[in-house]
Amino acid sequence: MNVFDTGGRARLSSKDELAERLSSQRIGEFGAFLLWSSEDYPRLSVHLNGALAYVHYWPHSRHAGFVPVGGTPERCPDMVAFVQPPGPSADDFVMPRESIVSAITANAIACDFFDYVGRSRIVEWREL
Repeated sequence: MNVFDTGGRARLSSKDELAERLSSQRIGEFGAFLLWSSEDYPRLSVHLNGALAYVHYWPHSRHAGFVPVGGTPERCPDMVAFVQPPGPSADDFVMPRESIVSAITANAIACDFFDYVGRSRIVEWREL
């Protein structure tokens, strides 16, 4: 599995390496990760803000992708900001609470992607 994050680009050979990368490559509370296998697509992005996350899945380059729905943590604010490390920058963004999952769920989605290189089955997805 390939990953691009604040530490640069790396090739990961296990889910343990992926989990370590997701927890260690942050700047403060924020992290941003792009995952793909040997082909350019599908891709999975994971954006972290503390214990909250936004995940986006692209099946191919000409598809707007999918976002998880129904996994929003109880105490999630109406809007959640995500900073693109080393940020802040013009690429920072805000997402509505219905698109937010916990960082734990995002890690599980990333591990599923590592195993199956597809959309995780642990959440429901909305096609964009």
